[in-house]
Amino acid sequence: MPTKPSLSPRKPPVQRRSQETLKVIHEASIQVLLSHGIHGLTTTRVAERAGVSVGSVYQYYPNKQAMLAAVLQQHLEDVIGQMEAVCRSHRARTAAEMAHALVNAFIDAKLARSDVSQALYAIPSDQGRDAVTATMTQRAQLAICDLLASCTDRRFQDPSLVSFVLTTSLIGPAQVLVTTLPPVAQREAIKKQLGLMAQSYLERAGDPL
Repeated sequence: MPTKPSLSPRKPPVQRRSQETLKVIHEASIQVLLSHGIHGLTTTRVAERAGVSVGSVYQYYPNKQAMLAAVLQQHLEDVIGQMEAVCRSHRARTAAEMAHALVNAFIDAKLARSDVSQALYAIPSDQGRDAVTATMTQRAQLAICDLLASCTDRRFQDPSLVSFVLTTSLIGPAQVLVTTLPPVAQREAIKKQLGLMAQSYLERAGDPL
């Protein structure tokens, strides 16, 4: 049975120059994914697009799988970071207010760099996507659990389950929005409908106070 390639980076960047180089490599990875697809992505093409040597890429990553896992993790860090910020700023609100805030934060974060989201959907599940996504999703669900505990008009008997259902129900619609990019007015209408769906779910899932 073939050994799976390592998804761990060789070393984290410490100096500012190294951090900037890594950002350029990440951006180049996304652009190559968009232009050549997952099968056409090579470290050589990424290096050429980034304007660095192939050796510079291998200085940070042992293979392209580790490089893509790092790019995906950074993207999801940005998305989850926005979700966590909303969870902190919307404590002690009603279920309706929480629902709409969470939907808007998640969809807006995914659409902020729709090109990145589109490119990263191309990463196969067996090349690190599932592992990275699971870790980041768990982090978001923990933040939502804490948020739900502060709800002013509902008490949730199983906030972990409610958080899981809420977050997973948004993943599919977000992917469709990212890949189809409908006009802005239509996107806003869809976000509103998703907010109503999330509101209805939270209000039914919790016991009135």
